Amino acid sequence: MVIFEEEAKIVRLVFDMFVVEMRSLNAIARHLNELKVPPGTRSNSRTGWSAGRVRIMLKNPKYCGIWSWGANHAVKYEGIPESF
Repeated sequence: MVIFEEEAKIVRLVFDMFVVEMRSLNAIARHLNELKVPPGTRSNSRTGWSAGRVRIMLKNPKYCGIWSWGANHAVKYEGIPESF
């Protein structure tokens, strides 16, 4: 795993505002928008930060240092018999 320090600073700021300062998700999003922090390269929207985006970040286990190795999901495709 590679930690990008510039992005890690933002993650630490968000967690600090939420846990230590007990700010609301909306307040955190507002603050990030005031600082003109981009919401990320994977975002398909250019509207900036929202409470939902902050919630997704806070719920991401990777930002807490939890990494799942070998995790996969079974997907059932239509048209393929179960006994196949």
